Amino acid sequence: MNKLKHILIASLLTVSNGIFAQDIETKVESKVQNVNLFEQGASIDRYATIQLSKGKNTIIFDKLSHVVDMESIQLAGRGFSVYSIDFNPSYNPENKLPAHIEKLSQEVDDLEIKIADINLSIKLASDKIAFLQTNKSIGNNSSITANQLATTYELYSQKLKQASEEKLKFERESQKLRKELNFKQRELNNFVSQLRHKGAIIATLHADQAISTKVKLNYTVRNASWIPIYDIRFSSLEEELTLIQNAKVSQTTGNDWNNIELSVSTGNALSQENLPHISPWKINLYPTYSKSKMMRSRVVEVPDELEINEEIEVDLDVDIEYDSENWESQEEVYKAPTNYISARQSTSTISKKFTFEKKFDIQSEDTEQQVQLRQEEIKAEFKYKAVPKYSQNVFLVAEIPNWESYGFENGKANIYMSDQYRGKTYLNKGTIGEDYIISLGKDSDIAVERSQIKDSNSRRFLGSKKKEVFAWEILVKNNKNSAAQIEIKDQIPVSLTDKIIITTEELSGANHDKSTGMLTWDLNLQANEIKKLVFKYTVESPKNERVGY
Repeated sequence: MNKLKHILIASLLTVSNGIFAQDIETKVESKVQNVNLFEQGASIDRYATIQLSKGKNTIIFDKLSHVVDMESIQLAGRGFSVYSIDFNPSYNPENKLPAHIEKLSQEVDDLEIKIADINLSIKLASDKIAFLQTNKSIGNNSSITANQLATTYELYSQKLKQASEEKLKFERESQKLRKELNFKQRELNNFVSQLRHKGAIIATLHADQAISTKVKLNYTVRNASWIPIYDIRFSSLEEELTLIQNAKVSQTTGNDWNNIELSVSTGNALSQENLPHISPWKINLYPTYSKSKMMRSRVVEVPDELEINEEIEVDLDVDIEYDSENWESQEEVYKAPTNYISARQSTSTISKKFTFEKKFDIQSEDTEQQVQLRQEEIKAEFKYKAVPKYSQNVFLVAEIPNWESYGFENGKANIYMSDQYRGKTYLNKGTIGEDYIISLGKDSDIAVERSQIKDSNSRRFLGSKKKEVFAWEILVKNNKNSAAQIEIKDQIPVSLTDKIIITTEELSGANHDKSTGMLTWDLNLQANEIKKLVFKYTVESPKNERVGY
């Protein structure tokens, strides 16, 4: 353990020697007051009052995080000018461990000695037991009397019991001390880690006269972040949807943030803040290949949502041009919502920011703390939807117009109906101009079943043609005590070649999108009503060719 202390002191001093000039050095206690937490990183505002002598001063802001971004440090105040600012991630100028760590280290050493002594006693007791067990036989001495045998047996039993009890006692004591040692060792390791992870900002200042002035120290740290998480709540399908945006915040910077003013911003605090440098863009020609070098490739033009599988040979000795004038950039415009609860929200062209009226304590540990950012009451159209081809479950969804205007970030969401948990979903920003659909979970009160109508299926050959008939039946039952609107989706295939002809024969009133083959039924089912949907189609293809369904 003493070796550990010497190594620790040496490592802490290596980075701190030779960093200061021979002038007035003053350590300053500063306090974290404001934290702007980003999705990656955090911006810290510390405040302090410093005493400056006339001339050159070295001000040391110690007990800081070890993950400060050196390039982000800013010092503001009146009555002085800044010569230089340095950052030391492992600052310990006193050349020794603090008294409480020395004391704890000595306690660990003492426990290790005690455990070693007890382990020796356990070994001696074990050897004694082994000796007694090895020498318990009295041989074939026929002259021994019954009384002598009883006395020998009694003595052997007493000695063996005594040795076994001693061993058990020492083992229990060793176990107790080892548990205490493990606890103190973890505590010591934690203190040592904190000591190693305390940084200091060293500012060299010049004052024209002796003054006392307040300063603001701002810097960015790593090891801090937040992620959005949502609660979706609704009580009935006739009411608005309540969407609560929360932030799960965490930090392991090495400093606890106590009684701070917290703000939460989108974006990355560690992203580049300087104007990028642009260099000349030089281009050249690729090596020319001879036309005899042919390559086999799939080069086809595919309509939207379709796929063509034709293999053709192409000569890759071609020129490709890009028309830069046809490139367009799009900028998503965020519209501030009108209703907030826990946080005040502001926006800029770069990020959104939420500020809070109350103050927070956020400890430096591997745990998350949840804070509420805002709450929105959203008008939504509730529908039941099902795709029985892939699932017999019916899902409740909410269709929300102008979703992008709320400016929500991507994130997981918990769903509650009348305070009852229904499951999870994932929210994303959506597409501008489109209604956004949120899945609110399964509803077992509506049943859907899909099956083939085997009697209507057939296959016939007519000359060089093959004709196949497919028929499907979908049964939908509303087991609710009230009416329900439900959208059923299915599909029929779409031909990619004129060799395959698809003809619809029965659709039960479905809306048929011929370009995609999608079938959509919008049903309004009364309580306990059963609806049967039938769709039937024919596929005609060359007799000797196989159709890939």
